[in-house]
Amino acid sequence: MKIKAAVLEEMGLERPYARSLPLKVRFVDLEGPGPGEVGASGASISVSTA
Repeated sequence: MKIKAAVLEEMGLERPYARSLPLKVRFVDLEGPGPGEVGASGASISVSTA
């Protein structure tokens, strides 16, 4: 499945990061859930243990 992700492309860049831009937004391939895992989708996910 394709997802949109923030990818760290370079480490050690100077601050401010808004100028050096070490993170890039990319579409990447993500494998589906494996045995014992669950898939989730949506803008936000909340888990309550109460």
